[in-house]
Amino acid sequence: MLLLLLACKPDPDTCTAPANVREDTTADATAAAASVNTLGLALLDARTDTNPFVSPLSISQALAFVLAGAVGDTLTELQAVLGSTDDAAYHQGLADILAALEAASGDPTAECPTWSFSGGAAAFLDDSLEPTDGWLATMNDPYGVSPDVVDFADPSSAAQTISDWASEATSGRIQDMVRPDQIEPGSTIFMLATAVVFDAKWENPFDAADTVSRPFTRADGRLVDTPMMSSTSTARLIGVEGGVVGEIPYRGQDVGMVLFVPDDPAGLPAMMGALDLAQIGHQLDEMSGSDVDIRMPVFELESRASLTTPLQALGMLTVFDPELADLSALAPPPMGFDNIYVSDVVHDAWVQVDESGTKAAAVTTVQGSADSASETSVLYADRPFVYAIRDRVTGVWLFAGRMDEPPE
Repeated sequence: MLLLLLACKPDPDTCTAPANVREDTTADATAAAASVNTLGLALLDARTDTNPFVSPLSISQALAFVLAGAVGDTLTELQAVLGSTDDAAYHQGLADILAALEAASGDPTAECPTWSFSGGAAAFLDDSLEPTDGWLATMNDPYGVSPDVVDFADPSSAAQTISDWASEATSGRIQDMVRPDQIEPGSTIFMLATAVVFDAKWENPFDAADTVSRPFTRADGRLVDTPMMSSTSTARLIGVEGGVVGEIPYRGQDVGMVLFVPDDPAGLPAMMGALDLAQIGHQLDEMSGSDVDIRMPVFELESRASLTTPLQALGMLTVFDPELADLSALAPPPMGFDNIYVSDVVHDAWVQVDESGTKAAAVTTVQGSADSASETSVLYADRPFVYAIRDRVTGVWLFAGRMDEPPE
């Protein structure tokens, strides 16, 4: 009897699950998603490191916590970078996105799992900081965050506390998020953190037997051999100026990976610069899938970076200035200090893409301081490309990356 039961249990990598049916999203969520996606693409463009990978959703939420405490020029710059024209609606939109994703998330231990998502947020404050009632109210509603008191005078203990939270929030994927040497006793007074985790199976898994070494053409024309998985399966495909955009569905079909692949290996920046992301999203949503010959690398990478310089390049300047930052709606400076400001924004993201699906996790920390598709169509991601994990209901990019060359 036991052998019979085991034989009847479906293979979680190849089983078939019904399409997820979800309610329409809110207007606030749709607007916030567009802003999140725009910021994510702008950050990828501003990053100069190889193979950057980010969670635009995690970054936007962390910076929204700062937005809630900003005043004057600091607020204006944050609004411009985040794409917020109505802060209350922006906060509610982010909260609606997170709630919708968590409500639709499947059980990763189910016999035939679809996709799962979880998010988390925390505010670690030094006991010398007295946050305003207004900031606390926004953190509580709509985000459901209650601050925790941390002794930043003890860098080792504070770093361990925050890193333990990040590890637990990402199921162990992001380790050592904060190191003791990042914390400056007598200066660091808060750390705002967000985390997201995603795990999904492809609607049509790739066959590992078809994964072979193929050339990937870098932007400079050099060929690099890398394991490429391939299959002919259902996907949505759009021809755009300078390339092609394709969406490969995950099981459940309401979330997918979008690939932006240029015709010319050196043409990714020009292609991405000419795209209207909202229009592309609408086109993908209105299409039915067709058979597409797909090739893409099998890869795993972790991308950790300070986002301070990229954010400054996008126009977020004042919040990082010890003298000019105005976060008085978050908290007044502790006794003995003249001002509080953001000293760094750090983002750590991990992704694994293989024949069965995709796993990804990310954590963002904001550190505050005090200052004295006929013929079969093809989608060959064998040259630099941008990829994004997109929720088709809200339209938000959970994660986004740029593949410059396959990691070794």
